[in-house]
Amino acid sequence: MPPVRYPPQAYMKTRQLAHFPAGVPVRKIRKKDLQGAAAYETEQATAWAQGETVMRTILAAGARADAAAMADELKGRPKLRTNAAQKLSARIAVYLVHCPRCGEGTLKAAKITGKAKKIVRAEIAVQPIDRMASRDLLQRLAKR
Repeated sequence: MPPVRYPPQAYMKTRQLAHFPAGVPVRKIRKKDLQGAAAYETEQATAWAQGETVMRTILAAGARADAAAMADELKGRPKLRTNAAQKLSARIAVYLVHCPRCGEGTLKAAKITGKAKKIVRAEIAVQPIDRMASRDLLQRLAKR
């Protein structure tokens, strides 16, 4: 059996495309305040649903290989600044992991929680992206 030959690849590059809120600012709630705790949980769930909707929209455009739709969605989503993001209970980051040589790419989404030295990053979605769409998206993002 002949050996398997893989195409030459460069190291994969990662570019953060979006970083948007998926939670509310952390606040303390007393143990006896059941209504406050329930309201806080409802706010958390609503914020997560909104963030997840945005993430799914970006990944769906990637699945369709629609670089224009991805760029438009990303244009309307400015990246959170570090200090503002640290105050939120959760946020979502979307990355493009791509090969600069061949254009092969993947969109990855991660849920980020915590702050300072206790940041936890959990991958929540992965979407392969077409080579031409990956290159087109990078060109569109370079222009803005």
